[in-house]
Amino acid sequence: HRSENSKELFSRANKIVNNSDRINCLHLFSVILEERGDSIYTLFQEFGINHEELRNKALFYANLLHKLNSDEDSLYI
Repeated sequence: HRSENSKELFSRANKIVNNSDRINCLHLFSVILEERGDSIYTLFQEFGINHEELRNKALFYANLLHKLNSDEDSLYI
């Protein structure tokens, strides 16, 4: 059973993939990075990590994996 917060994260990630049920960890990570003010956001700020750039890269690779996994000869990671 998932918590309400977990259900919300998966719901938002599902919107990214247009309800295709092909959510991967990078989709979830990008949704987590949307949360400003949480401990992950604060930690990244302390280390000088550009959280928006990281989120954009996570989405880029999430979509790339999604495309790879959409082919007949899918590669699941």
